[in-house]
Amino acid sequence: MARLLCGVLIVLTVNCCRADFGLNLTVPNLIGSIQSSIGAGITPLLRANSTIAVQVSNDRSGALAAVVSVTNAINAGIPAVFTNTLDAAKNSGNSPLLVFSDLFGTNNNARIKLLDAIAAAELFKNTVSPRTYQAIVGNVTVLQQQLSVLTSTFIQVGSAVDRVLFSKEQVDGANIGNYITPAMVNRLSSSLALKSASISNLGSLFSTVIRVKTTNVRYVSNFNNAANTALRVVSTQLDAFTRSLQEVAALFVGLVIAWANDIHLAYNPVTADPSYQNETFTESLLMFLNEIRHLNISMARNLTRTMQNLDGNITNFLANQAQTTADTVYQVVLDVTKQSATTVSDLAENCSQKYIYQLLQPALQVNRLSGCLFIQSSKFVSLDHLLKPVLGRIQSDATGIRATCSSNSMACSAKYFSAYADLALQTDAQLTLTNNVIATEARAITNRIRTCVVATVADINDNAQQILTNFNGCLVTGQ
Repeated sequence: MARLLCGVLIVLTVNCCRADFGLNLTVPNLIGSIQSSIGAGITPLLRANSTIAVQVSNDRSGALAAVVSVTNAINAGIPAVFTNTLDAAKNSGNSPLLVFSDLFGTNNNARIKLLDAIAAAELFKNTVSPRTYQAIVGNVTVLQQQLSVLTSTFIQVGSAVDRVLFSKEQVDGANIGNYITPAMVNRLSSSLALKSASISNLGSLFSTVIRVKTTNVRYVSNFNNAANTALRVVSTQLDAFTRSLQEVAALFVGLVIAWANDIHLAYNPVTADPSYQNETFTESLLMFLNEIRHLNISMARNLTRTMQNLDGNITNFLANQAQTTADTVYQVVLDVTKQSATTVSDLAENCSQKYIYQLLQPALQVNRLSGCLFIQSSKFVSLDHLLKPVLGRIQSDATGIRATCSSNSMACSAKYFSAYADLALQTDAQLTLTNNVIATEARAITNRIRTCVVATVADINDNAQQILTNFNGCLVTGQ
């Protein structure tokens, strides 16, 4: 019944209420102490958050995303706590019941929002130093704890306001302190001050996290740019390599076609001479010319396949090695940036700057692999020297047979044409041998390129691992 009466009385006195907590009284030092305790409020945290100058998603550690999440969660609740508490201290339009109802609602909302901040703060565990992580979690925890303290204080002050409303004595500025005591005011302002201090601390901590992570994001971005440029160099060299092999294959095919055409052209007078058309011994010549046609096709196909195999083996191998090596060095960059952010060493910033710079040097770039192709380029371009002499010799032998028999007599003709059966066998054997020699040389070129690539990759990886080792040492010695 008393509470109901209180409610009725409060409603009746709404229009006469003017100042602190809806009372028609001024509590000494209340407004000033609250204003002083709130200070800059949420501003330090928002100011720190505004210094993020890179894409948050580019921070692979997730620390910048955690900064944003914690800031948003705090900003969703705490500013209203500050604002509403100050408004309540100088409220001149609402009853105490409405004033405190609003305060409790604001505190409860902030408490719920802080649950998100606490969860987000855990994301810092493996992305910053243990000291920084503990400080962040500690300050967020203080905010949570002080919300409970503030709620408790509001209950205490609310009870005091009730006593004022139902006091039998005249309550005025002279004795209001007996009800809403200086200790209550101090407890209220202290809770707000602790919140403000925690927010200021978080702003300072986040400024450092943002600076370190922004630097690391730029380190990674710079490496990616350098690596992408190096990979484009390798890709360009591979394209040139493929074009060269295609040109060599076309050269081989052209040589073989020209060779076959020249031989057929040389025998046009014979095959077109009616006096030979019905002679059975001309079959050996026709068989030889058919064999030349067949060898022309198979030789062109085999040489083209050899060049394609050389291209496929090298292109796939080198492209994979280049990407894998770039990824390996990239992982070292990530390791350095992560350790620089999570270590307890005060030397981390200088050490990471020094050794990230080394990871960007030419000795660590995969475009070194393109040199393995460049060295061998002249080797496969000159493979035609293995083919030209053989084709020339076969053509000379084939056309030279005609000179051994200048008579069209039956005896001479029989002798003349009988040589082509043996020449066909010899031609097949010589071209097969030549094709095998070219294929063997192509495999040798492949092996030399692969050996060069493997050695270069090993050197790059060794350099990267040595830099990582030196960086770890630098965290201890500063060197």
